Amino acid sequence: MNVLRTRRYVPLLFAGCLALFSGWTTQSAWAEASVDTLKKQARTGSREERITALKALVKKGNVALIPLRVSILNGDYKVREEAAKMIATFGKEAVPHLKYILKNGKNAAVIEALEAIAKIGKDAKELEPLLFAFVKAYNSRIHEYVLKAYASLGAVTLKSLVKGVKTGKTKIVVPCFQALRALGKTAAPALRELIQHNPANIPTVQDAACILATLGPKHATFAMPHLLKILKGNRRGMYIDVFKALGKTGAVGKQAVPAIVAFLEDKSKGKHFKKYGLKALRGIGIHAVEAIPTLTTFARMKNMRYAFAAAFAMSTMKEKGLRALVTLLRAKEKRTVKVALRAIGKMGKEATPALKSIYPILLDKDLYVRAYAVEALGSIGEAASYPYVLKIAQEEKDKMILRDAIRALSKLKPTDAKTLKVLEKSCWHDSWYVRRLAVRLLGKDDKKGLAILIKLLKQDNFKEKIAALKVIAKMGKKAKAALPLLKKMKKTTSGKLHNAVLSAYFDVK
Repeated sequence: MNVLRTRRYVPLLFAGCLALFSGWTTQSAWAEASVDTLKKQARTGSREERITALKALVKKGNVALIPLRVSILNGDYKVREEAAKMIATFGKEAVPHLKYILKNGKNAAVIEALEAIAKIGKDAKELEPLLFAFVKAYNSRIHEYVLKAYASLGAVTLKSLVKGVKTGKTKIVVPCFQALRALGKTAAPALRELIQHNPANIPTVQDAACILATLGPKHATFAMPHLLKILKGNRRGMYIDVFKALGKTGAVGKQAVPAIVAFLEDKSKGKHFKKYGLKALRGIGIHAVEAIPTLTTFARMKNMRYAFAAAFAMSTMKEKGLRALVTLLRAKEKRTVKVALRAIGKMGKEATPALKSIYPILLDKDLYVRAYAVEALGSIGEAASYPYVLKIAQEEKDKMILRDAIRALSKLKPTDAKTLKVLEKSCWHDSWYVRRLAVRLLGKDDKKGLAILIKLLKQDNFKEKIAALKVIAKMGKKAKAALPLLKKMKKTTSGKLHNAVLSAYFDVK
């Protein structure tokens, strides 16, 4: 039987060797072909032949530029993509050809040309007027690529962008500011000029200051007075952008904390904007400690969006923020306790001092509160909480809490014998979600965990087998102990299960 099986594969092996040999001879033929032959093949051949011919032409020098241009304009998506990569290697010499594509090509060709320009960078500065025209025209399909290419030209673009902003026409101003944002720190002098040129033009000042605030402490300090002025005014449409910018100012943002707190406490301001104010305080982090009393008030709100936003802001304030969150754990309202637990979990190891306050909550009558407490212990990741989580995983009957418990165990001690025992037991739970999660977590241990997965493959449950095979496939070479069983299953399975077995077998092998 083995001899017969081997004979069956002989023609396939012969065909493979022939293909390899023909590939090698073809490559040598391409290298020796004349320029005219290669040009013709780049124009009329199949996709693979075109790409191979273009690569051969590139090795012969500048003669490849026109065929590359033609391929970007007329080739299919793969040919265009490869041709654009090749033409970018010619640098400044490719610029006239890319200019031709920008003027005459369709969107797909223009996108590839813009990608090539972005790689060439400052050597393509002569294209600045043409690219600026693209920026102003705003074609949504290619605008992202236009900004990337335009930003790669560097400081050459600043004069045109400043002129564009000063026109005051919205259709030109908006894309110009988008281009300035893409330029990063290179745009800082132009942004300062725009603020100083006409301080009374609040929309321009706002856009320029919002970009400046994200470019580092020096520029954020310059932009801060202008941002605070807008925040204290009544221009509702500008609040969101200002808050987003303030959230990226770091230590400099400390100057803005009193203004943000005043905004949050002002009842006349819309609730929608206050959510962004809370996110700004989260971005400022430890430097916004003075906002903790206000954040505590928001964390007690019935609206969970604002409550979570406030609690997450406190979680970035280290010791003082942790103390405030621990205080919230004693609240009568269960929703507030859940919010505090989730935020404490976000702090990771920094929240270790809060463990003693969390342990009693594991006995709470509220199902969801217990689940949040278990999740928090897993997120903190302190080994001292392992016995508490293990006890819940062993005794808990509710699938939601059990799910969080086994996930927490796998974070605390993934390869511990007791953890593996709980995971093995969970593989036979009534809930399919719990079973699937347990199978997935067993993949963290390539010895005992793998042994349990191999046991599962010997059972009759179809879904568990599929899940186990996917985990084994992800384990790759670490799961070599499963190869003998996978070989047997290749011969005895069919359909979807057979495909999963093959996938796992080749990934492990």
